[in-house]
Amino acid sequence: MFSSITQRLLWKEFRAQQTVWIAIAGELVLLQLWWGIKGHEFTDLNLFSMAFVLTGVFAMSTSALLFAGESEARTDGFLRQLPITPRQLIGGKLLYAGLALTAFLLFALLSTLIAGQMAGKYGGGDSGSQMGDPSVFALSIVGLAAWGLFFSLLTRKVLWTVIGAALTEIIIGGLIHSMILAEYHLPEWVFYSIYA
Repeated sequence: MFSSITQRLLWKEFRAQQTVWIAIAGELVLLQLWWGIKGHEFTDLNLFSMAFVLTGVFAMSTSALLFAGESEARTDGFLRQLPITPRQLIGGKLLYAGLALTAFLLFALLSTLIAGQMAGKYGGGDSGSQMGDPSVFALSIVGLAAWGLFFSLLTRKVLWTVIGAALTEIIIGGLIHSMILAEYHLPEWVFYSIYA
């Protein structure tokens, strides 16, 4: 399916970022357990919001580590010496980011459904009615990943990448998004096609 060099690059990225996976996935599960044990009003919106927000944090973190993490660890020079073209290297890293983000999103949604089942929330009826518009969450996740990649290449520092990606997504996705949509009554897909 993939060339051997792409498989090795995917495996290298997974090993390098496995602590990010474990930390954010563990945080998601602990937050979901906390909501279940504390007996708060356990709505679908709370569970799905946790899943989507932490998926956005994962997207931003993993994209920040793709290039800025290599620079801070001083392994970017080693990658340049490998018998791989820059196109293969960037393609493999972007493929990892896409696969990792998809896998984490599936894990987050599955853990949300399991936590909802354990709380007796999804016994019957319409379980997704209070979730809100998932396209808003999805576009924010993609925005965080894209800004993370941009600032990762621009700053070469992980902390500045995360700060830049988060602030830019808040400004672009929040303030300008709400002002443009409220002012001109445009559908969201128009805004995001201009934004892209």
